[in-house]
Amino acid sequence: MSYGLANKSGGGGGASSSSKNFDVAVVGRGLCGAAAARHLAKAGVRVALVGPLEQAARSKGVFGAHHDEGRITRKTDPDDVWALLAVRSIDRYDEIKRESGGVQFYEEVGHLAVAPRDSDTVRERVGNARALDVQCERMQSESTAFKENFPYLDIPPQYDGVYERAESGFVSARELVQAQALAAQAHGASLVEEEVVGVHRDQEGGGFVVQTPSHSLRSQKILVAVGASSNRGNLLPGGPNGEQVRLALSTRTAQTVHFVLNSHDEHRLRNMPSIIYKDDHCWAYLLPPIKYPDGSVRLKLGGALMRGAQATSEHLEPGKRELVTHDDIVAWYKSGGEATAAEEMAALLNQLIPGLQPLGQINDSCATTHTPTGRPFVGAIGSDGLFVCTGGNGLAAKSSDEIGRLAALCVLEGWPQGEVALRREDFLPIVLD
Repeated sequence: MSYGLANKSGGGGGASSSSKNFDVAVVGRGLCGAAAARHLAKAGVRVALVGPLEQAARSKGVFGAHHDEGRITRKTDPDDVWALLAVRSIDRYDEIKRESGGVQFYEEVGHLAVAPRDSDTVRERVGNARALDVQCERMQSESTAFKENFPYLDIPPQYDGVYERAESGFVSARELVQAQALAAQAHGASLVEEEVVGVHRDQEGGGFVVQTPSHSLRSQKILVAVGASSNRGNLLPGGPNGEQVRLALSTRTAQTVHFVLNSHDEHRLRNMPSIIYKDDHCWAYLLPPIKYPDGSVRLKLGGALMRGAQATSEHLEPGKRELVTHDDIVAWYKSGGEATAAEEMAALLNQLIPGLQPLGQINDSCATTHTPTGRPFVGAIGSDGLFVCTGGNGLAAKSSDEIGRLAALCVLEGWPQGEVALRREDFLPIVLD
């Protein structure tokens, strides 16, 4: 780990390796926390990014949704706010790669969204793309163009595909976090690769103390960006006298299945984009063939059957339930998911891409954190220097750089004055009574 900081605001002087005093400490070395640290470091403040590296096995340590190789990235979205967050983030991918020293985290393989022709999701996705000048094509599932571009898909008639050929595909969440952290460090940030065991008010010097197993880090301001661990009970001293508070967050189970491909299927799907499929009965997302650290090439599927006619991730079942306590979250991550859900997801894959003959199947568990507003919580808790950036609603990976940038601006100067497309009130954190 490094404690060397370029103190840009002080004319280029550096803090010594024994110094553990910072202007801002970012608690949470995930997608949004690492992004915020990069933007804070570029602004010239003394910033520490605090959080452990991924464990080799899920037997202990901190678990994170970014511990994976495949997350869909796309500029089209039926929600105008999430579309804008994605566009701004994706437009900075090259900047992140350059500042990190060349970490390759993004594969531009395109993206396809498929839904019934008369559905709101198709109409709104195309409308938002037009408003943001995002290039996409609308194809009918019966058309020659659709079948020539996606010969492996079995899509019913009367469906439309919204196809982004460029500036979309997938990111390695692991590598994106690494790229953001290295870029932050290149701009002078300190990386503290340890789990945070507590955050409390500094009664002597003001500000806050971030406690890790080896260090006590003092900081004037704190940004907590720990996703599903936000309400762990020792990270948010936002009460009038430094008492711990809880946010209005709901953490839910999510599950994926990785299908290990043989060489024939890998070749057959070599030009596959990332895919989202929705209808009245199911919702699914598919990642194209990706090589994982163990050398296997996998097709990743998320989603499940749905109850009701509205195609949104909030109606997924089975395997979609609330995780109430931190122990529930840890147990879920260790479990690898539910066998029944995995069986239904395998059947769904066979429906969408018939004829696959996987060499094996790997079930994986994840968790998503949701807010009542459907927007991330980005902003201050109280007026003493405590800020949060959390609640990705299952949509934040591709948009994490812009969410982190907004969080960094809130820490530095408040919600940006010139921001008219994104309303501050939509992102305000909600604290439970």
